[in-house]
Amino acid sequence: MSVSIFDIFKVEIGPLGSHTVGPMIASCHLNVPRVDEHPIPYPFQSAEELLRMCKESGRTIADLMLENEKCWRSTYDIRAGLLAIAAAMGAGGIIPAVLQYYRKFVPGANEDGVVDFLLTAAAIGIIYRKNASIFGGEAGSQGEVGAAWSMAAAGLAAVLGGSNGQIENAVEIGLKHNLGISCDPAGEHGRRPCRCGALSAA
Repeated sequence: MSVSIFDIFKVEIGPLGSHTVGPMIASCHLNVPRVDEHPIPYPFQSAEELLRMCKESGRTIADLMLENEKCWRSTYDIRAGLLAIAAAMGAGGIIPAVLQYYRKFVPGANEDGVVDFLLTAAAIGIIYRKNASIFGGEAGSQGEVGAAWSMAAAGLAAVLGGSNGQIENAVEIGLKHNLGISCDPAGEHGRRPCRCGALSAA
């Protein structure tokens, strides 16, 4: 199954919704066509495959993601769509908060960096989506917050000039530090929205 970056940043409202990833439902209003099963140049299922393809092609994670996405839409549409998502996010949720930190406090932050941040974060989101879940209703807070935290860490590491290996380390740290948090669902229901997202972004 091919997964678009715009699928990753479209979070549903309701039981599968996310309060920590942020108000990314805006992406569904961009009239972005659904992707078909057109072969993409870099089909990865795991972080190991992603890093291997980056090494073999000499690309960053963001560059590789852009090449995949160009199978469905133009570079202009991809860039415009991601910038629209970033504008709609505000700073509510882990990924939006970390992206806001980049925009406000990192010297030299620009739109190219925002696009690279989101492309890199989406690569990690695709791995989670294919192998597990990014939704609290399915994976609990450790799944939702861990996924969002590590996606944000990947994006920030990328725009700060990190290598693909350093980005991988940031992802691992982000997930590891959110395992076993206390507000995971008991049975099938989470207790109530927790403060884990705010703490993770901080």
